[in-house]
Amino acid sequence: MKKKTIVAIMICLMMCGIFAGCGQSDAADTTDQAKKEEKTVENELEKTAEFDTVAAEKSLKEMSDALSSFLWASMMKEAEYSPQEAREIKLELTGEEKIRAAVLACEPDGIIDSTFVIGTGGVSEDKSAETGPNGDGFHGASVSKKDVDKNCLDLFGTKADLGELPSGPMCDLHDAVLYKTGNESCALIIDKEVETETDFKNQECTVTEENGKYIGKVNVFWGYWGELEQKPDYSNYVATYELEPNSESKYGMVIISISINKVTGDKYYGVFIKAFKDEKDCDETLSALKEAGFNNCSVVYTPDFEELNPEPYYVVTAGLFTTEEEANEALDKAKASGFTDAYVKYAGSHK
Repeated sequence: MKKKTIVAIMICLMMCGIFAGCGQSDAADTTDQAKKEEKTVENELEKTAEFDTVAAEKSLKEMSDALSSFLWASMMKEAEYSPQEAREIKLELTGEEKIRAAVLACEPDGIIDSTFVIGTGGVSEDKSAETGPNGDGFHGASVSKKDVDKNCLDLFGTKADLGELPSGPMCDLHDAVLYKTGNESCALIIDKEVETETDFKNQECTVTEENGKYIGKVNVFWGYWGELEQKPDYSNYVATYELEPNSESKYGMVIISISINKVTGDKYYGVFIKAFKDEKDCDETLSALKEAGFNNCSVVYTPDFEELNPEPYYVVTAGLFTTEEEANEALDKAKASGFTDAYVKYAGSHK
């Protein structure tokens, strides 16, 4: 064989080897890249599935605000219309309670707007009936069935059944009832139009995940206006919501049960940030705490607590805690967030 032929064969074999090697390298690179992309997708899915505390708390606040009228009426009935008498209330959320809550969360549709009386046969229109403390009438306004359906689904994950509405009010001041006219029926919000000088206001809230369910806590004020006007952030009850995920609800979760308990005379340790003579001066520090993630921050009025200065000061706090250990943990977090002058102080019980 000629030398040129041998050389040509050797070159050819070498080139084949090189190209074969390149092919193996490219295949390996492609496999590695595919694995990386697959891992990235898995990580993104895990992040999506992670419990989003901020979103859950925002949803719970919206849900609890939607239920304010229903919860106010439930508390008034339980306390026999005297806020000082109420201690706790537990709502198992029967079909009747759910439909009443869904109706009371609606805005009137303007189709029916009149005065009504309650008789043995249920609600009947009486344009001459008088409302107010000395009258036997109620102001009544209809709501859209479509809105009721949506509220039932979003709040409780159930279908609305107007047939479960009571024919008369469970709360004599404000409630949802079934109104029948001939073969037609609709949901009606009725109100006695009696000024009770009371309010139900949801304050800050938290949500935690426990075994696939969510437990929501909402600090609530329920009582006379005067207290809330003096202390806008004050809460004297805690509403506990048992929730579960639900993809059909616009909130991403639905309510299973609600219980409301009066705040007892616990003794507190406060993580104090700064004190002011004028409550308006607290706003900037309070906003900074919220931005730093202190969702339970508040303003404490010192004369309200047995162990604090009786001279009136408004103190911005990163939170009130029932144990000194919890307070110290929050203190470390506050200092790490830039609130270097923060300190723990025993506040005692709320008066």
